[in-house]
Amino acid sequence: MNTNRKIRLADSIVAISLCLLLVATLSGSAAFAQDRQQTKTLTGTVMDHSEAPIQGAVVYLKNTKTLAVKSYISNQDGGFQFHGLSPNVDYEVHAESNGQRSSTRSVSSFDSKSKVEMTLKIDVKKKLLRDLRADIAPLSRAAFDLADS
Repeated sequence: MNTNRKIRLADSIVAISLCLLLVATLSGSAAFAQDRQQTKTLTGTVMDHSEAPIQGAVVYLKNTKTLAVKSYISNQDGGFQFHGLSPNVDYEVHAESNGQRSSTRSVSSFDSKSKVEMTLKIDVKKKLLRDLRADIAPLSRAAFDLADS
């Protein structure tokens, strides 16, 4: 093979290698940017049985892959928010207030929405009834003691 052919072949190999490197770099950058843009946001409201917002409820968000837990204290409108959630992870969410707990809800990795919204309901009425019964019980016992004497 003559020298000119060898040089042209080497130039072609270098040009092809540079093109492949450029394509790989651009593909990696696009994939990184796409992953970064596809985070999820969870927003919602904590409410009681009568649909009134609950301020100061603690909302817990558990990553089911790592078991890491984040928390958020609901604002005056009962609102909460979690940003930057991985789209490839399932999450479990519940709220607690005054010893009561909402049911646990899920944010699924199969849900392709980037913004997830939910309402967490806490039945504070049950807690009030339990507290009322606890307050009345000693009075009832005292009334029976008086009646027996």
